[in-house]
Amino acid sequence: MKIELDSYNLLVAERTLVELALHSAGNIVGAAKLLGTTRHGVKRRIIKHNIRWVRSSLQDRSSGAGDAVR
Repeated sequence: MKIELDSYNLLVAERTLVELALHSAGNIVGAAKLLGTTRHGVKRRIIKHNIRWVRSSLQDRSSGAGDAVR
């Protein structure tokens, strides 16, 4: 995946990468795997950059998707 940035500002690049990873993965753990870091590292960056996002995993649980047959 190619990502184009408007500048060489590291803060902007970091925020952009975290937002894209969250959008692609749908959750913090998946985003951490994409970024090669821990979920704690992603959570720190979410707070640092005041990133707001909708957790798609909550929607999956409420719709019954992913329920295992026991």
